[in-house]
Amino acid sequence: MFKNRYWREYPLFLQSVLLLLMIFSFTSFFFAIAQLAIPKITGVSLLSLQDLNENSPKKVINAALLLQLITASGIFLLPALLFSYMTHPRPTEYLGLRKPGKPIQWLLVPLVILGAMVIFLFINAIFQQMMHGLGFQDMQEKHDNMVKAFLNMTSPADLVKALSVMAILPAICEEMIFRGILMRLIHKRSHRTGIAIAISSLVFAIVHYDPAGLVAIFCAGALLGGIYYLTGSLWLGILAHLINNGLQIVLIYIGNHNQSLKTIMDSNELPLPVVITGVALFIVSFYLLWKSRTPLPANWSDDFAGEEREDNFTQI
Repeated sequence: MFKNRYWREYPLFLQSVLLLLMIFSFTSFFFAIAQLAIPKITGVSLLSLQDLNENSPKKVINAALLLQLITASGIFLLPALLFSYMTHPRPTEYLGLRKPGKPIQWLLVPLVILGAMVIFLFINAIFQQMMHGLGFQDMQEKHDNMVKAFLNMTSPADLVKALSVMAILPAICEEMIFRGILMRLIHKRSHRTGIAIAISSLVFAIVHYDPAGLVAIFCAGALLGGIYYLTGSLWLGILAHLINNGLQIVLIYIGNHNQSLKTIMDSNELPLPVVITGVALFIVSFYLLWKSRTPLPANWSDDFAGEEREDNFTQI
């Protein structure tokens, strides 16, 4: 009899190929399920979702949210969980799902992301102005129409659906696949944390399919990668991601019922005192996080760290 071989025994290139094949297979499978299930559940065909916008009927928006839920699970969540299970005998440890090194980090990380959110919004506003005339109008308009449709929240139930699909699910799924797996694989090849954070953040930004938000999303990904590295815990990256997405959704929901807030948010311009406060909060809180850092060890991407490497097939 032979022991099962974990994928960590395979060369890095083969591991990467297996991950891509897994993502492709799950994406194809879940999209096929969506094509069959969504019309039966909602009465809406997938073709009708191509022209999604904030004025679309509620059942069309709900169908699009369901499609987002299904595809996100297939593209990110299940591949991350299965790949970590097949690769390592301790899959949660492989993904970085461990408690932070210091309890104070639970407080500092939310403060860091609250300050950073203002910076991200400021960067996004600048690049939205710059994107005009660069040939990305159709892509940007399609993305913006989808987001506006998802955020057309008129009831608490709409808020819960938006938070579930646009905040909770992405925070878990995307952190697992981009920081938990992709950043780890890149570090295993390069042995440089900065390169691992930068490349995984670039892929993270491109996948979001938002030309105007590309730089802001890249910066957000880099910060999330930095939080994971400085705390050694993917849970804090998930928390930061959740706060970043969730708070914006809640503010938009409140703005839908508060004209003053809606005017500020629709203007896409942050008041100067808000920008100054956000930058100050980010600098101070990130400095404190740096001082209390419990970083990942130098060999954190070594799948055999602390273990004795076994032969590929061990007879027992």
